[in-house]
Amino acid sequence: METNFHTRSGSSLALVTVIAGIAVAAAQALGGPPPDLGLPPNLVCKVPDVRGLSLADAKRQLVQAKCKTGWTTRAYSTKVKKGGVIDEVPGPGYRIRRGTEIDLTVSRGARM
Repeated sequence: METNFHTRSGSSLALVTVIAGIAVAAAQALGGPPPDLGLPPNLVCKVPDVRGLSLADAKRQLVQAKCKTGWTTRAYSTKVKKGGVIDEVPGPGYRIRRGTEIDLTVSRGARM
């Protein structure tokens, strides 16, 4: 069983979250992921679409794509069954530096 311990400070995490949010908003406004950042192919992780997969399967696909699993949060969903991935940040299709953390939101199932 793998345990991730994050040592980010609250202010650093807030800054990273804001920057990631701005990048995602800009990409959505432009109609898709940002352009390739010019990284050599051996340093690139193309983020796979893991939405709807179980957490274990999502982590497996991220490892195969040379990405790294970041924070995992849980949220209620009526559309995704319990244990399935609801969302990922950065989103599918992004070409990012290998080893960059992909944060996942996992379904708690429907709220009772």
